[in-house]
Amino acid sequence: IDADEFIRKLEEESADMLPYYNSNLLNSISQGVPRGHVTMIGGFGGAGKSSIVAEKFIMSCVANKERAIVVLNEEDAQAFRQKIVLSILYHEYHTGIDRKRMVNGKLQDTDKQRIRQAFAKMKELIDGEESLIKIIFMEKYVMKDLEKIVRFWANRGYYNLLIDTHKPSDESEHDSRWETFTEDMKEIYRWTRKNAGGMNLRTVVTFQLA
Repeated sequence: IDADEFIRKLEEESADMLPYYNSNLLNSISQGVPRGHVTMIGGFGGAGKSSIVAEKFIMSCVANKERAIVVLNEEDAQAFRQKIVLSILYHEYHTGIDRKRMVNGKLQDTDKQRIRQAFAKMKELIDGEESLIKIIFMEKYVMKDLEKIVRFWANRGYYNLLIDTHKPSDESEHDSRWETFTEDMKEIYRWTRKNAGGMNLRTVVTFQLA
């Protein structure tokens, strides 16, 4: 291809990127989360995978008015909200709350004031778009059910998908967990890709190392 065609392709690809939230260094390297691809973030339990995606991906969706669905199968919505609150406090107000006090409910008056600040900032960021982020909890993690959920919301303009945490499907037809994991990821990419029946999503998947 000639130079102009090369430039056009570069501009097209960059237009589909969602920058990571408040991450100049990360964005300078990767440009953000691409559409039509799957980004996988792995780590051992308690390594901070959910905190990273809540802050860098979901907060970016909020800041850029991008609709997103969050599929949870381990943590509940309240635990995920805690991560969002902490992200807002850190980035917008340069302060925080002791997470132990948040978990055990022993909040101080200053903690409550900061939480109210974070919620007020969230309302300002979403600017009346109350349904910007949809959280869906899957008690039984089955690929065919997950696909129905993703297609339902993609047809309503939710092109950003977070799966936290991906694990071998509860109704696997394979003998080995690694084989199930691999085949399931192929399925998720099939829904995500730009062509061949895909929905052209930005998909971020966390998974646990074992």
